[in-house]
Amino acid sequence: MPLVDFDPVAKLVADLRKEFGHFGLFLHDVNGGNVIAVKWKPAAFVAQTLKVAGAYAVEPVPSSKDAVVPNILSILASIQTLGAGIIERIQL
Repeated sequence: MPLVDFDPVAKLVADLRKEFGHFGLFLHDVNGGNVIAVKWKPAAFVAQTLKVAGAYAVEPVPSSKDAVVPNILSILASIQTLGAGIIERIQL
């Protein structure tokens, strides 16, 4: 029996936008495409002062004692975990 309004990819994209939308735009083809794309926001990668509320998925800037930038590998690992069973591979 088919499930009505069951779209796990759309749900995943919504979750990614909620969790990581401040780092980039998450896009996919709502008509059945099999790719989720992210367009990183350049402004998100400018070094910023560390804030406790945003202390996940960041890494320190070596030349500064309190500045951080997003950690892409950590973000991609989290995306892989959130998309377990849906995401087959991540390509840079």
